[in-house]
Amino acid sequence: MRNHYEVEKSMAVKLKMADREERKKLFPVIYDELFRQVPDHPRNKAGKNHDEIQASNKQKLPLVREHLNDSTVFVEFGPGRCHLAFEVCKHVRKVYAVDISDQREERLHVPANFELIIYDGFNLEIENDSVDVAFSDQFIEHLHPEDTESHFQLVKNILRRDGLYIFRTPHAYFGPHDISKYFSDEPQGFHLKEWT
Repeated sequence: MRNHYEVEKSMAVKLKMADREERKKLFPVIYDELFRQVPDHPRNKAGKNHDEIQASNKQKLPLVREHLNDSTVFVEFGPGRCHLAFEVCKHVRKVYAVDISDQREERLHVPANFELIIYDGFNLEIENDSVDVAFSDQFIEHLHPEDTESHFQLVKNILRRDGLYIFRTPHAYFGPHDISKYFSDEPQGFHLKEWT
């Protein structure tokens, strides 16, 4: 745990000090580097147990389910291994999973209405006014505080006029919620800002 904390903390310092152009280069590689330097990271083990995947989807799907139908275009930011996105594919016309790297497990069946988009955190190749529901879970706390407004603007641009952005993020009053919780009273890892 100490190694995880020290590695993540040092990388978070790089992200916090980087300007926007530097962050565009760091974001696509920093998680791969974290997982390489912390081989026992929980994300390296996550998603391999079918029961855990089902439990996670059972918790997240109700957040969006009432807004889905067979004509819905759905976007998930930070989908990780894409288990929720694959589940949502059963209920909608199209799913875009938007992330800074491809974290899917090999040999997973990819639904025909699914598309993974790897982006730099800023520029997104999805047509404006084309998305019905955008979703993220445990995502915005990983954004550099200077990038939060541009993220919300990007989401607003791709949403239809009556579209929704549903997101969940840990509350700062009860944090920190990253690896820092074992060592500090303030988030010092990849939760670059926890919100109230």
